[in-house]
Amino acid sequence: MDLYGVIGYPIGHSLSPQIHQRAFQQGGRSALYVGLAVRPEELSATLERMWQQPWQGFNVTVPHKESVIGFLAGLSDQARELGAVNVVVRRPNGWYGANTDLEGFLATLPIRPERALVLGAGGAARAVVGGLQSLGCAVTCSTRNPARLSRLVDQTKVQGVAWDDRHRMLDALDLLVNATPVGQAPDAGVMPLDHLDGLGASTWVYDLVYRPSPTKLLREAAARGLKTVSGVAMLAAQAALSWELWFGEHGPELEFLAHLRLLVEEEAKSAS
Repeated sequence: MDLYGVIGYPIGHSLSPQIHQRAFQQGGRSALYVGLAVRPEELSATLERMWQQPWQGFNVTVPHKESVIGFLAGLSDQARELGAVNVVVRRPNGWYGANTDLEGFLATLPIRPERALVLGAGGAARAVVGGLQSLGCAVTCSTRNPARLSRLVDQTKVQGVAWDDRHRMLDALDLLVNATPVGQAPDAGVMPLDHLDGLGASTWVYDLVYRPSPTKLLREAAARGLKTVSGVAMLAAQAALSWELWFGEHGPELEFLAHLRLLVEEEAKSAS
């Protein structure tokens, strides 16, 4: 049986195994999709072991989207430009990496923003920045890690601000994007900003974190009357795009989205 999955650390938060495996079963595919918890120091050995097994492809999540590149035999132009990979497929000469995060983000972005603040500087943030810049948006980034922020600024030419100064950038934004894992279960009671003071009434708030849904950030934004987008939408879109690399066809995006919404709704009910 062919194997597919998602690698990351930790991996328990990921709902990818549930949506892909359900789609495999409904589509009659003889394949298994699983989540693999891979510590950073285990990445090289894990990929070598997967190559010797019937793995045909896999998704990549935090913290491996950038570091996995060093172990791949080839990259798509977009993955190379972004310096981040979120989907890998077996090729005759080795693992080949691509990026569906950028296209997945743009496909679910409800506006064409002129000014955006992106929180984070990892692989997901790089995809968001690349997508926004392709729209001609002026992008500012902030993250806790000064070295990572400096690399992102050098490579993408975005404006960078220190994490302690991020609240000063909230005025006159069209879009605020959280591309950090802050607010992700089990730390659902926190958000990547101390407050939302300064956000205008027309600002959209997009949180790539999808579990819980809505996150505290999105709840606080909605309470202020702001429009919001959950990371559930982006996960469904990038998952469907992953199938194009693996199977040569767009995955069942609407089914992914419906199943994800059901899963997070049931989880929210259980927690209440």
